[in-house]
Amino acid sequence: LVVKKMNIISVIIRDNFINQYLSDLSASTSIQIDACIDIVKTDVHVLVEILIAHFEKEEKLVLDENSRYLFTNLDMSSCHEMRPDIHMKLFSLLENVDRVEKDDYKVILGKLKQNTSKNKAIGVGDLTPVTMACFAPFLAPTQLNGAIDMLVASETVDSLYKLIDGIWFRLRHECKSDIVNKSVIEKLVSIKEQKGWKNVDYQYVSKLIMHPNCLGCTKFFELLKNCNKLVINRVGTSHALTREYSGSEFVGEIFKKDMNVLYTINDPKFADLQCLLSTTTMRGQNPDSFTMKWGAFLKEPLDQPPKLHFAIERRKPIGDVSNIIPITWLGKPTCEPSRSAWFWGCMYYGCSIESRETIFENLVRGNDELILWNSWIKLVDENRYRFIAFVI
Repeated sequence: LVVKKMNIISVIIRDNFINQYLSDLSASTSIQIDACIDIVKTDVHVLVEILIAHFEKEEKLVLDENSRYLFTNLDMSSCHEMRPDIHMKLFSLLENVDRVEKDDYKVILGKLKQNTSKNKAIGVGDLTPVTMACFAPFLAPTQLNGAIDMLVASETVDSLYKLIDGIWFRLRHECKSDIVNKSVIEKLVSIKEQKGWKNVDYQYVSKLIMHPNCLGCTKFFELLKNCNKLVINRVGTSHALTREYSGSEFVGEIFKKDMNVLYTINDPKFADLQCLLSTTTMRGQNPDSFTMKWGAFLKEPLDQPPKLHFAIERRKPIGDVSNIIPITWLGKPTCEPSRSAWFWGCMYYGCSIESRETIFENLVRGNDELILWNSWIKLVDENRYRFIAFVI
């Protein structure tokens, strides 16, 4: 009778009823869950959001009896077709399950993910990790040329963008010792031609944040911008992925919460390509559990799927000046135990310059070697921050 009545009321009233009816999923019965599945029909995402909310409020993500029952009885193909962002958010959460009740559950989970993805081809396959590597090893060489050689030999460096990012990090830290001249640019031209890499966009290298005391960094990028063998001036290669955040909003939305954002790449080659950027916040006291991934939703496969390079754009409202902060070598974000002060590579939030080094010593440690940078970038509420991507 309830199911029949729900068929003739508005979607808003229906959804409000379901959210109240299953407000405590742990205490719900299988009869209640079955009734709600019948009520939503193909609008499965309504129940998927309830499942996500149930997981997010738990300190440890565990599949209990009711969450497993709801998950296994949902037609996830409908959710994937109608709300791919919600579908991806659920599976991103399930990658962090702390305990599996049945030995074969992970196999079933993988099969469900594979089957539901067939309804809409994903040209890049599963979500692809965004590169956030630790830069500490590349500070060991005493000369810039040695650091460049190490970067080129690294499996992480698969584009000129990532190599340029590495040089940016190196020069900002070793601002007084590294020598920059035209021979460095000639070296990069030779490397780029050997690797078959594409040129870096002028908009990217011209907007990288320069430190006023880092003369080597400033000189390098002036030389780089004037080298047409390494840099190309194109229009429309930069794409905003998220809305703008203040410093505190950035920490709250990116570091403290899981995030799934749909965005469009308006590149002529990809015809308004729909993509997903997904982040998973640090679990407990484990910085290595933080992830950032992306994927593209395609109606039909592409001969050459897109290749994107990710960064943060910082905008100062006064003067409307925009700069770019590379994320390739930031490593994983971490914090001190109370989670009030955060550090992400050379960026920090929630502490003063005077207290920064003391708090740095008390940060939660993961696999990344933390670097006490010679030059830092502070996240502040006066500025605005958002993720951007460049089509390589």
